[in-house]
Amino acid sequence: MLAFEASGADAVPDVAALQDGDDHAREACRLEPHSGEAWSTLALLLHLQGNRGDAVAAARNAVTLEADDWQHYLSLAFVGWGEDRLRAARKLTTLCPGLALAHWLTASVFIARQAFDAAFEAVRAGCAAQDNQPKSSGRFHIVGLHLLHGQLLAARGELDAAVEELERELAHRDEGHVYARECYANVWYSIGAIRWRQGHRDAAEAAFREALRRAPSHPLASVGLAAMCSESPAMNCVAGVDAAIAAAASLSLAGKHDDAARVCGEAICAAPPGPDGWTVPIDPLLQATSHQEAWAKTLALIRERSA
Repeated sequence: MLAFEASGADAVPDVAALQDGDDHAREACRLEPHSGEAWSTLALLLHLQGNRGDAVAAARNAVTLEADDWQHYLSLAFVGWGEDRLRAARKLTTLCPGLALAHWLTASVFIARQAFDAAFEAVRAGCAAQDNQPKSSGRFHIVGLHLLHGQLLAARGELDAAVEELERELAHRDEGHVYARECYANVWYSIGAIRWRQGHRDAAEAAFREALRRAPSHPLASVGLAAMCSESPAMNCVAGVDAAIAAAASLSLAGKHDDAARVCGEAICAAPPGPDGWTVPIDPLLQATSHQEAWAKTLALIRERSA
């Protein structure tokens, strides 16, 4: 899904580029310690390197230094989680109304908490904002609100409506967006999972293959396609919670929901504080909320981590 925290589109990140950017951002903070922009930039780079605690501290420093700059609240919402993200996103919608990304960030926390009414409200506002984005300009455009809306509808059992919403994401696609490949791979994966549930095997297979064409390392699309072809999924370069979610999806497709929830829960429990696993409640292959008895402890863990 468009999960800024959890990709799958790129198997090998450009570590050297991140380190180079980190070095420059730290030097900027040293030379201009009162520059909110320098601290916001450092926050983003720390986040991308997995240093979430220091990233949040840097973003908070930016907000303290320049409290009227909405971009610093965007940084804090992006690198933060739980209440940090929600508070920053609320301030962001006040300082920069109509920014679709603020609604995406808000929805991610509500999805993790399984506060689905609040998630639907945030996502629908985000869809409207995303559709109203000018195509020709804007550094802070977003894709993926219709994707989240479709996945929420699927989790509620409204499968036809979910596919329609996913198709809206494709109809409004912005192929030049930095997250385009990840977003549209997740859209096609979600369509494949839903079509599989509806018994439309040809459509499901075609969708899974399109997801893998766009993102060859997409673990969940690999699981879905392998299940259709009675093969073992390709899991190259997938590790941590992403690997556990993929393994759990494979177990779920085999009807082993207790095992799926256990594998997923153990990986999330071992992960550092943060958003890992926030998409589990709406993942269309896992169907966790449709098997509440098996998934109760894991869903409670995800909810607690987002508090």
